[in-house]
Amino acid sequence: FCSDQEGATWLPNGNPFDELLHIKRDSVRHYGFPPRHPKYLPDVIDEPSTFDYGPQHQSTCGFCFNEPVTKDGPTFGPKVWAGDVFMTGESRGKLYRTKLVKTDAGYVAKNHLFASLNMLTIDCCLSPDGSLVVACHSGGPDWGSGPTGKGKLYKISYTDNEHPQPVLVYPVGPREVRVEFDRVVDPQLLRDVLNQTKLTAGKFVRAGDRFEVLWPGYAMVQAEKAAPRFNVPVRSAQLTPDRRTLVLATDPLQGAVHYALTLPGMGRPAKEAKGELRQHAQIDLDFDLSGCEVTWKDDKTTWTGWLPSLDLAIARRLTEGSATHDALWKVSNDAGGLTLKTQLNLNAMLRPGVQPGSKIDFELPAENVTLRFTASGSTKVAAPGIGGLSIEGNGSRSTGIINTSPKPGQPTAIGFQIDSPWLDGPKLSITYFTEEDNRSRAFSLHRALLPWADTKADVGKPVALTRPPELDGGSWARGRKVYFGEQAACFKCHTVHAQGGDIGPDLTNLIHRDYGSVMRDITQPSFAINPDFLPQLVTMNDDRVLTGVVRTVGGKLHIGGADGKTTVADKADVASMKPSPLSIMPDDLLKKLAPEQTRDLLTFLLTPAPSMPADYAGTERRPRPRALAEVNAALAGAPNPPEKTRPIRVVLVAGAKDHGKGEHDYPAWLKAWSELLAAADNIEVVTAMEWPAKEEFQKAEAMVFYQRGSWDAKRAADIDAFLERGGGVTYLHWAVDGRGDVPGFAKRIGLAVDSAKIKFRHGPLDLAFNTEAKHPIARNFDKLKLVDESYWQLTGELPKDRALGWATEEKEPRPLFWSLEQGKGRVFVSVPGHYSWTFDDPLFRVLLLRGIAWTAKEPVDRFNELVLPGADVAK
Repeated sequence: FCSDQEGATWLPNGNPFDELLHIKRDSVRHYGFPPRHPKYLPDVIDEPSTFDYGPQHQSTCGFCFNEPVTKDGPTFGPKVWAGDVFMTGESRGKLYRTKLVKTDAGYVAKNHLFASLNMLTIDCCLSPDGSLVVACHSGGPDWGSGPTGKGKLYKISYTDNEHPQPVLVYPVGPREVRVEFDRVVDPQLLRDVLNQTKLTAGKFVRAGDRFEVLWPGYAMVQAEKAAPRFNVPVRSAQLTPDRRTLVLATDPLQGAVHYALTLPGMGRPAKEAKGELRQHAQIDLDFDLSGCEVTWKDDKTTWTGWLPSLDLAIARRLTEGSATHDALWKVSNDAGGLTLKTQLNLNAMLRPGVQPGSKIDFELPAENVTLRFTASGSTKVAAPGIGGLSIEGNGSRSTGIINTSPKPGQPTAIGFQIDSPWLDGPKLSITYFTEEDNRSRAFSLHRALLPWADTKADVGKPVALTRPPELDGGSWARGRKVYFGEQAACFKCHTVHAQGGDIGPDLTNLIHRDYGSVMRDITQPSFAINPDFLPQLVTMNDDRVLTGVVRTVGGKLHIGGADGKTTVADKADVASMKPSPLSIMPDDLLKKLAPEQTRDLLTFLLTPAPSMPADYAGTERRPRPRALAEVNAALAGAPNPPEKTRPIRVVLVAGAKDHGKGEHDYPAWLKAWSELLAAADNIEVVTAMEWPAKEEFQKAEAMVFYQRGSWDAKRAADIDAFLERGGGVTYLHWAVDGRGDVPGFAKRIGLAVDSAKIKFRHGPLDLAFNTEAKHPIARNFDKLKLVDESYWQLTGELPKDRALGWATEEKEPRPLFWSLEQGKGRVFVSVPGHYSWTFDDPLFRVLLLRGIAWTAKEPVDRFNELVLPGADVAK
C-alpha cells in the first residue's frame, strides 16, 4: 500500500485526489501521475485508488496499520479498529481511520475522521503500549517551516475502554438516520440529545471540519470554504430497546452530498485533565447517501434497512459491531428472501480525475462496463434500461453478467432478489471490468447510491413536503377530537400545541416526520424510545413494582404511568430502579379505532394546524411571535373545569380576495378557520362565499363575515331577522364597509366605513382597552401591540362604553374593537384583520374567539383550546 498526494495540481489532468493505493503484484498496473494520454502515454490503464480522501487538498502522507508492535500486544482504540489504516492528512492536520475489506478483486475501504490537529500531520505509528504517536511539522501548508522548523510528537491514548463508541452511521430512508454503538448506551448519557444534535449538509462537508485551522493556498480550497452548507433539522431522537441504536428523524436528506452529524459527548469530560490537550465533549460523524436499500423476509420476520455494499461479504464486514445488522445476519441463515436495491454510478470507472474547472486536450472513448455477479440461491435481477443481461443458475447458485454503456451523470438503477435455498445464508459478490481492460475490480462504496438519492437535487432549497396519500380524506379537526378523546386518550401522556400531559414526548413536531416512521412509533412503540422518556421499573420497599417515566421534582420521584396518572414517591421508599426495554405506550392503540379515526388522528399529528399563509411580500415587518406566558396571562381566569356548552352552528362568510399576498386573504381565512373552529366540541361549521344561504339565518347561532362589506335592503332584512331571533354576528376589518347604505349598516353594527370619507394607516398599532367596563371579551387585556391597519372617521354613533379597545390616530382615540347588543342579538366588530399574520397572533385569536362565543351567547372561554394550534408562539 502507499499514499499518493494530489499529483501535479498545476496541470489540467493532474490527479486532484489524495489516495490510498493498493499496489497489486498480479500484473503490470499504472498508478498515480502522469495519467494516461493518447499521445504521450497511450498504452496504460489508470488504476483506481482504494480510497479517495476529500475534500480536495488533504495531502495524504505517512500512515500505519493498527497492528500490535509486539506479539499479542495492544492495538489502538476499540477492538473493531484492529487492522485498520491510520492515515495522516498533512496539509489540513487530519487523522483518518480507514477500514479495509479484502476481496478477490481488490480492497474496498470505508473512512472515518477521528482527529483534527492544528499542525501539519506528517506520519504516525503505534507504540508498544497501544498508543498512537503522531509526528507533526510546524508552519503552514503545504510545506511548513522547512527542515529547520521545529516539529512535535503527540501521543494519543485510548483510556476509556468502557465508553460506548459509535461504529456506524447511515440513513434509513430520506428522513431517518441511525447511529449504531458497540455496546449498551446508558440513557442518562443521551439526556437532551435532541437539542445538542446538529446535522449539516453540503458537497464539501465532513465530520469535524469546524475544527480546521489549516487551509492550503489553492483556489479549490477557497471554493470549498465558500461552498454553501445547510443545516438539516433533526426532529426527534429515540433509543432502541437494546440501547444500542440511536434513531434520528430528520427533515428530508435532499441530495447525494455529504452529511456531518454532531452528537453530544455522552459523558465525555468537558474539561481536560492536567497534562492533557484540550478535547471537545462532542462526537462528530459523517455519512453520505451511498449504499443499498435492503429487505429480508421469511415466514416470521421482516427486516428492512441499509447495507453499505451490494457485495454481502463486504457489507457483513463493514457492519461489524452493529446490533441491528447482527440481527439481519442471524435471521438470514434460515430460508427466506433478500431484496437489494441501489443505483450505480458507472461513469469514469477507469478514467483519472480532472482538476475542477479544467479542460484537457483530448477525449477518451466512452466506456462500456460489464458487471459480473455470483449469488447463492435463486436470483432475479431488475435493471431497467439495461439490455445486456444474462443469468445462469441451478437453483442454489446463480451467476450473471450485465453489460451497459452508462450515460454521463446518470446513475444506473439495479435490484437483486435472492431467494433460498442456500447452505449458510445468502451470498452476493459483484465486480466490474470494461471493454478496455478485462481484469475484474471491486466496486468502491461511493459507486452505489441509495435508490432515493438525488444526484441533481438543489441542496439547501426548501423541500416542498407533499401530503402523504394515506391521509387523503382525513380531517385535522376530527383527528384532534380523536387525540383528546377518551378512546385514544393520547392527551393523557403527550402534549401537542402546548396542551396535554407531559409523561411522554411533546408531539407538536410530528408535522416534520414522515407517515411511515410515525406509524411505526404507534404500532411498535418499543422499537425506539426517546431517551429523555425511557421507562423505568421501580421496585418499592413494600415490594410494589411501578413502571413509568421517572422525573425528580422537588426532591421526590414522579412516576408517570401508562394510564396518564403520576405516582409521587420519596426516594427513600425506592428499593431499586432499572430501565425497562418496553415502552409504557400500548401497542394496540389503533385496534381501538376505526380506520377513518386512525386516518384522522394521523392527519392531526402529521399536518400543520390551521393557519394563514405566510406569503406577505410588502414592506411591513411581521411581528415577533408571542411568548407563551403572554398567552397564558390573557387566558387566566377561565373556569376549570370549563363551563358546559350547547351545540351551536356557526357560519363563516368570505369574499373574493381584493389585495396582494398576505393581505385581505378572505379565502385562506375561510379554509383555515373553518377547520380550526370545527376542532371544538359541540359545533357545526358552515362556510359561504359573499352571503349565507337563506336557511342559515334560521339555523345558525352565529355568523362571522370577513370580506369587503356591502349593504342593501335585502341584507338588512336578513340580518335584522337574524338578530331578532337572538343570533350573533361578527364583522372583521373590511367587512365593515357599508357600500350601498353606509348609515343603514352603521345603525346595525355601530360604526361603518364610507370609503370616500375614512382615513386609514398600516403599521404598528398600540391599543388600549376599556378595563372599567369589565367586558368578558376584553378580560385580562389593558394594552396590546399589533401590526395591522386602523380605520377612523367612520360613519355612525358608538356609545363610549361599547368600545372595547382603541388606538390613537391624529391625537384622538379611535375604536378598533367594539360590541353591541341589538335587541335579542349581539354584534362584535374587529377593525384589525388586514394582514394574514394577525389571525395567527394568539392574542388576537383570544379576542376573536371570545367575540364569536359571546355573540353566540356562549361562555367566552368556550374556544380557548383553539388559541394555540397553528398560532405564532415563540418556542
